[in-house]
Amino acid sequence: MQKINFKKLNNNYQPDPNIASPDVELAGDKLLLSFPLNYHLYDRYKEDQYGTIIFNDCFMYRVGDPNDEGFFIDPKNPGRMRNNSRWNITDFPQLEFHNFYLVENSDWQTNFGPDPIITKAVQSEIKDPEKLNHYLFLMKEGSFECIARSYEEKI
Repeated sequence: MQKINFKKLNNNYQPDPNIASPDVELAGDKLLLSFPLNYHLYDRYKEDQYGTIIFNDCFMYRVGDPNDEGFFIDPKNPGRMRNNSRWNITDFPQLEFHNFYLVENSDWQTNFGPDPIITKAVQSEIKDPEKLNHYLFLMKEGSFECIARSYEEKI
């Protein structure tokens, strides 16, 4: 298997670092991920202005670990903190919080993460899983992962 690579997709926005977690809404075979934009970092956004990423032909997703504290836990020495996902600073030092990534060379079919939600609208229709993409959005109070055919931004 090839080494996992990350392509950063959000080059002109970030979520507000003070949000608890993003809003997730399923609409047929689409998943809508909405979050307040970081108006502190980008003057073009106003307080309470939201951005949405639409994932087309969403196969599965999850919202959960790691948060901004769990991400920095050494998986070999976790102490009292926990991180139930594979994403951590030790194994993936190139990842940064508040960023949205395409996970290239992903092994999502065997190693996606805990408690995925499989969308029934598309589950029976997946004929070509190689054409699906793995997306990861690291946020302060919880991260978002999604397997979908494509995405579009409404920022």
